[in-house]
Amino acid sequence: LRYGEDFTYYTAENNELVKVTPPVSAKKPFQEEIDAFLRCIKTGEKLPSHIDTNIITAKMMQAIY
Repeated sequence: LRYGEDFTYYTAENNELVKVTPPVSAKKPFQEEIDAFLRCIKTGEKLPSHIDTNIITAKMMQAIY
């Protein structure tokens, strides 16, 4: 699996092994990250990677373990 690129997986159809390569409609992933960052600067919204979100996730993981 390559980030933002095509990938191939194998499955069974009609009792046969089938190779499937679905089209990936992703744009340039790094450009999308930059655009999201700039949008957040303009609008004040938080990125999913914002520290507040990560703290919540870390607390949940600690509670599980």
